[in-house]
Amino acid sequence: MSPRESYTTALRYTLCPSRPPSIMVCRSWTLEQTLFKTSLPTLTVNQVDESDLADYPLDALIAVSDDDLGVACIQGSKGILTHIAFATPTRILCIRMATVAPSKAKKKGKQAGIDSSRRPQGREILSSMLFNDREHRKVAFDMDKIAMALYHDFGLTIMKAVDLQSIRPGDRRAIGTLMFFLGGEREVHKQAVHDTFIGAGFEDGDVKSLALRAWAACRVSALPGLASRLQSAALIDTTVIPKRHLKLLARFTRTAWRLHALKPTRVKNDVQPEFTKLSGTLQLNQTRFKTRMRSCSSQVLTHGRWLV
Repeated sequence: MSPRESYTTALRYTLCPSRPPSIMVCRSWTLEQTLFKTSLPTLTVNQVDESDLADYPLDALIAVSDDDLGVACIQGSKGILTHIAFATPTRILCIRMATVAPSKAKKKGKQAGIDSSRRPQGREILSSMLFNDREHRKVAFDMDKIAMALYHDFGLTIMKAVDLQSIRPGDRRAIGTLMFFLGGEREVHKQAVHDTFIGAGFEDGDVKSLALRAWAACRVSALPGLASRLQSAALIDTTVIPKRHLKLLARFTRTAWRLHALKPTRVKNDVQPEFTKLSGTLQLNQTRFKTRMRSCSSQVLTHGRWLV
């Protein structure tokens, strides 16, 4: 057993002296941020299952944070929250959430070396020490959607949470909005921001992009130009919303999420790019409705509408 493994085992036993040390599957790796042009310290990422939170030293993570924790999540193809991340200026914790039925979770967890019976305990720790911690603000892009997903999928509430885009009107998901919060093109790489928040890294559910989004939210909250505006931002607290209303809000938000996800990312033109124009007559060929019957072979385009 290496010195690192010996220390980790000793730490688990100290945290839980009433029982033998358990097996905590924690993947730890370093991450070089690719968003900002300036050189910044290497980030440490810990990746765990929610069942491992019973042994994970959350106090150590909170101790190295300032007043704010950056938050981000991954939502699957049906909108279900699968991962959530919390970030300080130098450390990021990525948590995998249980998203299957209890019977299947038990079988799946056993195969992956995960003790699924400890997930309720881990979720309670997650709720009390992070989501409902009164000492730290939780800051995120699209925090409103994260708050609703937490309740819809797991019945979890959150308090003292800030939605970053709420302090600036406009298109919440536009690249220009994201660039504004991160400092503009003079400070960040536009393509990296697009890939992390909108493009392939976001759509593929990449854990690296998840960690970067949470860390970026934490960093934004400390930028001089935004810190004062965030102080006056309205806080999200779902603990004060009646359960019946919260359930409806979460359901509506999930339905809207899924409808938006069904929208095509590319629109195919209905006509072929080749056309002819002769003596004032424009000849076009339809590609979408090849068998549609027309009452007349001549049509006139007036103010964007076809007239037969």
